[in-house]
Amino acid sequence: MGAMNTLVRKKLPFYLFAAVITVATVFGLWYVYSIGGPAVIPRRSTTNEFGKMLGGVVFVTLAAMYGRTALKWVILKSGWLDTPDMEELKTLSGQLLSILNVTHPYVGLVAVSSTFLHCAFTNSLRDNVFLYAVLFFVFLSGLTGMLMKISGMPPTFFKGNYFLHSRFILGIVLVFLTFLGHVLVKF
Repeated sequence: MGAMNTLVRKKLPFYLFAAVITVATVFGLWYVYSIGGPAVIPRRSTTNEFGKMLGGVVFVTLAAMYGRTALKWVILKSGWLDTPDMEELKTLSGQLLSILNVTHPYVGLVAVSSTFLHCAFTNSLRDNVFLYAVLFFVFLSGLTGMLMKISGMPPTFFKGNYFLHSRFILGIVLVFLTFLGHVLVKF
């Protein structure tokens, strides 16, 4: 029982952060739908401008997360930094990677939340199939990431979640679908 209490205390800040972000997201979506849904938000309004600002948050958070993936590849798999003259750069990038690893779950939650709120506040949820695909993949990635934070899962369940969550190709698909979705919104 003592080990379980230690584990809960260790992950308590993350669980509290997740609860706050979830409540904020639900409140934001409730607000949008209480005023009539995304379709009634004018293009030149404070709500729309806030949604555009959230688009910047989405960009920065996703850049940090996929930058972490690229950095992991460079440090761990490519062998590019294994030469003696690159030792200092490898140490610095390793320190940066450890910071990104610690903040990854928090940044991921902000990315999922701000993606949904960005779409709702900017009036872009109208008949945009690319957007629905992006929201599905973002939700899937966020859900599998959250499930991986739960301790005591069977190893096969963890491996399945990791397989869905950690696909770099998913990031490429998200960028492509997001680009197409933004092009459709412009017209």
